This record gives sequence, C-alpha cells and structure tokens, in this order.
Amino acid sequence: MKARSAGLKMEIFISENEREQLLRQNLTGILHFDDRMLPLRGGIKRDIPLILKYKKGLESIEVEGKPEGIYFGNKNNCTITLGDYQYDCLVERGSCGDRFLSGDGKVKIFVKD
Repeated sequence: MKARSAGLKMEIFISENEREQLLRQNLTGILHFDDRMLPLRGGIKRDIPLILKYKKGLESIEVEGKPEGIYFGNKNNCTITLGDYQYDCLVERGSCGDRFLSGDGKVKIFVKD
C-alpha cells in the first residue's frame, strides 16, 4: 500500500492482492502527508502511520486520527475504514472515494498492480 496526502486530499494505492486481503485483515502503511498551504508555519511534511480496513455493513468511508481535536497533519495515526459500497467499487471499478470532515477532506483509493 502506498499513500500520499496534499492537505486533506488523500490518495491511496493498493494492489489487487491487498484488496482481497482487506476482507480478512487490515492493511498497514505510511501516509506521506504534505500541507504547504500553511505558510505561516512553513508547511507540514511528515509521515503518519496508516491503517486501511473493511467493515461489513458500513455505509460510508470513516476516517479517524489520534489524538482527536487537533489538526489532521499533527495526528499520530490515521485509520480509514471502508464499507460495503466502497469495497464493491474497488472490485468493479478499481477505485472508490468519499469525503470526510464535513466535506473538507477527500480520500480516493485505487487498485493498481
């Protein structure tokens, strides 16, 4: 799994094998976070541990980061949970996506070999 983010716009790339693994286990990786839109702070560029998982019965993508209540770029980790619709889109179209944080953030996931 490879993942990058320009601010709150995330792109995650997984292989076909990893997509199949999602049904049985979580995928772990690193989100390469880059937010140059914060000129007063000189921008933020850091790696955030990432977990991608699937939850049967979930209707939309859930994005969580710890600790809560701080700027996304300062999170210690990030967990993205896919629901049935998103997983089906990965199978049928090779990609899925959704918005989070009241529409301010966007996550797109692509299956690439």
